[in-house]
Amino acid sequence: MIVSTRNAADRAHAIALFATGALTCLYWVLFFLTNLTRPDFTSWPESARTPALPAVYDGFESAFPAADAFTGLCLAVAGLYLWAGDRLAALFGLVGAGALLFLGLIDIQFNVLHGFYAPERLANDTGLSIELIINIGCLTFGVFTALRMWSKLKG
Repeated sequence: MIVSTRNAADRAHAIALFATGALTCLYWVLFFLTNLTRPDFTSWPESARTPALPAVYDGFESAFPAADAFTGLCLAVAGLYLWAGDRLAALFGLVGAGALLFLGLIDIQFNVLHGFYAPERLANDTGLSIELIINIGCLTFGVFTALRMWSKLKG
């Protein structure tokens, strides 16, 4: 059984859960409406890049919006329940944390396989740098949320 609390740590975590959902939405708005989050290679002239790489990247990224929406929704609901001191925060928090970890790991695997984390690429590419920050954030916040929500289950 979870003890309902309304302490400062829960409030701060609830805000972070909401913020993660909001930042996920912002990422996709920027992705579809600007080039800020897109790696530079997606706009290089045809002769300067591997022709298939932008199509592969776009295909991979286009698989994420629904999964990201699910993850963001779970985290936001967990935040609502956590803010209210409701024990259902642990359920939605664990599901959201697991989804966040999965999305972060699959993104990291893709980026490593394609050499996107090479220092020379990261140093001059805002889109790839944003991807790295997001990936680190997914893993860090996913583990933090999973551990914190698990401890609430354990009482």
